[in-house]
Amino acid sequence: MRQGNDNPLALIERLRSEPWWEDIWDSTQISRSNYWPGWRETCAELQTEVERDKWAMGIRERLKTFTEDPEALDKWLSEKNNNLQPETM
Repeated sequence: MRQGNDNPLALIERLRSEPWWEDIWDSTQISRSNYWPGWRETCAELQTEVERDKWAMGIRERLKTFTEDPEALDKWLSEKNNNLQPETM
């Protein structure tokens, strides 16, 4: 996919039931899977970009909070403004 030889939409269709889109955000999951050729390299590049971007890092931290504290997710879902970006940004 990184070389432009695979259609990303076809790839996504084949992986519809796989959690690849969640694993991209969680650096601890990247090495556990190999969804497509170049998966780990693609994720490494994305991780670098996320770490450079304050907004993306805020979203990553919010998602991590939801994983660690299900009550935080329930509270967030009950709010009218479901913005993934933390308030401190």
